Amino acid sequence: YEAQNDPKSALAQLQIAARLDEKSAAVFFNKARAELALGRQSDAISSLRRTIRLAPREREARALLAQVL
Repeated sequence: YEAQNDPKSALAQLQIAARLDEKSAAVFFNKARAELALGRQSDAISSLRRTIRLAPREREARALLAQVL
């Protein structure tokens, strides 16, 4: 969905994925990107923080969080 520039659909699928795999940093990172595309900044910050908790060395998530904050 993201490749099709449909963040709303992407977010719906990523919310399901996050419930099914609560330990996937990739899911939460992509969820944050979809949330940002939809203007949901505080949700994106939470998702990025979750990404970093799950994968502390995830540089891309840290960089994106710094941009959002």
